[in-house]
This record gives sequence, C-alpha cells and structure tokens, in this order.
Amino acid sequence: LNIKINSDNFGAITTMDIDIKMFQKFAKELFDVYTTLKGWAELKETYGNNFIIFKAMPNGHIYVNGIVNKKDTNIEENVLKLMIK
Repeated sequence: LNIKINSDNFGAITTMDIDIKMFQKFAKELFDVYTTLKGWAELKETYGNNFIIFKAMPNGHIYVNGIVNKKDTNIEENVLKLMIK
C-alpha cells in the first residue's frame, strides 16, 4: 500500500505491507470513527513496524499518530514519527 503523508511543509512517501483482510477491517473502523467520532482505527503492517492510528477525541477532532519508516538500498533508514492533533 502506498502511503503519502502531508502536514504543512512536512511530508513523507513510503509503502506498507498490508493484508487485504486487515485493510478491510481498518476501512470499516475508520469509517466508524469518522461517522461517530468515537473509538479508533489502526493501519498496521502485517510483518513490519509501521502503523498509523486515527483516534476520535472528546472535542470532535481526530488525532493521528504513528510511525512510518522505509529502508532504502543503502541500508539507511528514514523514520517519520507523526502526531497530528
């Protein structure tokens, strides 16, 4: 799954290895968070450490938190830790 994150002047592009059944579950949970403003939904890699969580807050906002990283061919690692309120 291709992931693109933008927040003001900061952004990241990477891929996540997501199982299709888990993606369906995430999509339903995210829809429920959006429509009810309750609960949370997590997009998580099947065999990796990357994840993004969308959590409904009491003030009606949706809090986004997660870690997205990508190792390139030079064995360097870029890590994006995000928290958007």
